[in-house]
Amino acid sequence: MHELSLCRSLIATMERQLASMPEHAGRRVRVLKVNVGALSGCEPDLLAHLFPHASPGTRAEGAELEIEFQPAVVACDDCGCRHAVGANQLCCPACGSPRVALVAGDGVFLTGMSLCADPLNATELAHVQ
Repeated sequence: MHELSLCRSLIATMERQLASMPEHAGRRVRVLKVNVGALSGCEPDLLAHLFPHASPGTRAEGAELEIEFQPAVVACDDCGCRHAVGANQLCCPACGSPRVALVAGDGVFLTGMSLCADPLNATELAHVQ
């Protein structure tokens, strides 16, 4: 169940991003946007299910997790084409060459966030990790 660790890592990344933006100090997150690659080994449904368990005590508590699926994409060394491919089809669909490089679809990334307009009150802020 590495999805729980991924949730915690995404929240930590969010907190680091917000810490670097003092103009957003004390603001709660409304939506976290995440890109999940086809070859990441992450189950998007499980990530969504576990997110509420990882977020209490953070500025992401109560936030929506918006997940976008990223297909696996390869770039062919022989013909130069870039194509989305299936998980077990890591050859160039155009020319059939196995000489391809995976260029997308193998990670889990925080791609954006939306913040609530109202800042946390003093009591809430004291409980945020």
